[in-house]
Amino acid sequence: MREYWNKKDIEYLKNNFFDMSSEELSKKLNRTKISIQVKAYKLGLKKNPKIKSDSTIKKNKEMGRDLNYELLKNIALKYKTRGEFQIKDNSAYIPLRLIAAFIPLIILSI
Repeated sequence: MREYWNKKDIEYLKNNFFDMSSEELSKKLNRTKISIQVKAYKLGLKKNPKIKSDSTIKKNKEMGRDLNYELLKNIALKYKTRGEFQIKDNSAYIPLRLIAAFIPLIILSI
């Protein structure tokens, strides 16, 4: 059954969207991750790549995987394409535009 957004939940989403992941927001607001993302899109909320990168780094550290530049570079070089990198090692994947400086040209040609 569809649950409509109330003003309190919309305000909470606006106030916390840039500091919390979609997973965290979905748990707090008792909604699906997709619902959070769709509502954020409709409200014009968009996380910039730096925030996404910081979120990925934070999640990896929580999982005991501290990915510095050199380690991430070596992981990325194992894969032929960005898609392969994302599928096979999602926890290390950061949007390509943030790490394109050290990924070989072959990865860019997917």
